[in-house]
Parts: sequence; structure tokens; C-alpha cells
Amino acid sequence: MNHNTSSPKRSASRFWDRFIAALLKQGIKEDEARYCVQHAEQYIGAFPSKRLADHSVDDVTSYLESIGRYGSLTDWKFVQTVSAIQNLLQTAKAAVQDKLNNRITGVRVRLTKVLRFLNGL
Repeated sequence: MNHNTSSPKRSASRFWDRFIAALLKQGIKEDEARYCVQHAEQYIGAFPSKRLADHSVDDVTSYLESIGRYGSLTDWKFVQTVSAIQNLLQTAKAAVQDKLNNRITGVRVRLTKVLRFLNGL
């Protein structure tokens, strides 16, 4: 058996196990945790050639602005996405996590206003 090909799979599996465990520890229900995994995977998919450790506040901000602007997210789904990304970067121990919390709050407020406006049209 070639351990080099199975090792990244095991590592990824352990990562997602830690991600889900952190969500459950925060009181997020198992069903909701699955959606958070999906949101996190979509975020990762938006940056296919960039390691999580190399993500910047601008990467996160631009992603959230784009899904808020062009997606059909309800307020609660947007908040769930933000939480998923925060947990993703925290699980990955990305340096951006320290800078992100302050910016996320501002982006969340602005995009919630935009979503409410768009939902009212």
C-alpha cells in the first residue's frame, strides 16, 4: 500500500473531524454542522490554488461580499456561512483568523443590510 496517497486523505479526514467537533462544541447541531461543512467547502473551492494558511482578510471579505451580492442567501444562511468560514480558518490555524473577527462583524452588518434591501424589492 502506498502511504503517500492515503496520508493526505487521512489528514483531510482528521481536519474535517476537528472542524465538526469544534462546531458541535459551540452547540451547533449535527444537521447544521453538515451545512457548515458545505459552506466551508464552497469557500475553499473559490480559492483552488491557495492554501488556507495563506488566506488574507481581503480574500474572506471579497468572498463574503460576492456571495452576499450575487447569491440568494437569506440572512440566517449568510450568518451560517460566516460562522463556517471563521471555524474553517480557526481549525486550519490560519494567521488571518486574528485579524478576521473585527472585519467580519463589519461585513456582516453591511451585507445583512444589503440582503434585507434586496429581499424587499
